[in-house]
Amino acid sequence: IAQQWPQEAVVGGPRQWLVVGLGVLVALVLAVALAVVLLLDPARVRDQLVSIARAQTGRDLQIAHPVELTFFPWLGVALREVSLGNAPGLDDAPLARVAELHVGVKVLPLLAGRLEVASVSLRGLDLNLVRGAQGEASWDGLRQRSVRRSDDATGDTAPSSRGLAAFLIGGIELSGGRVAWHDQRTRTGWVLDDLHLETGTIAVDRDVPVRFSG
Repeated sequence: IAQQWPQEAVVGGPRQWLVVGLGVLVALVLAVALAVVLLLDPARVRDQLVSIARAQTGRDLQIAHPVELTFFPWLGVALREVSLGNAPGLDDAPLARVAELHVGVKVLPLLAGRLEVASVSLRGLDLNLVRGAQGEASWDGLRQRSVRRSDDATGDTAPSSRGLAAFLIGGIELSGGRVAWHDQRTRTGWVLDDLHLETGTIAVDRDVPVRFSG
């Protein structure tokens, strides 16, 4: 090694520090990944997601397969065959169904207490929008319930953006989507099929580039 590398690299030169720095970074990433594996019980994560969805939306969330941990290209989770129930009395079909959902997060911002979602990927989204005979809609109550819970937690009368300034999503990619609309009053409807959507970085107070086809 002493013959192949300059002397300063052997005794502590910049090349050695670079190697040491990269080694520390790799070890840090592996440590975080190991901690996730040891502390994150996929079965418990699925139960928590179902509970959170029920509390926030009042709807039943079903995840057909165990939650999977992912490590490449980002640390994250993968969900398969996910569905969110429709409003009672409107339609037996779920409000939304996703064949695969992948969410990746950046490791280093997590260590600094910031949540930066590297990517969100959805394949096979099926969105079923219905307006009932009495004028009720399948999405009624979702936004109001979420805002009301936020107000109860903060004591404010308007939603607060505190804590969102550091929230960032690297991009959302949707492939093979389908959106169906059905009005039971007029017995009319339409379907947007073969839906593809790709966004740039999503952050508060920032323009978001979007590519869309269907």
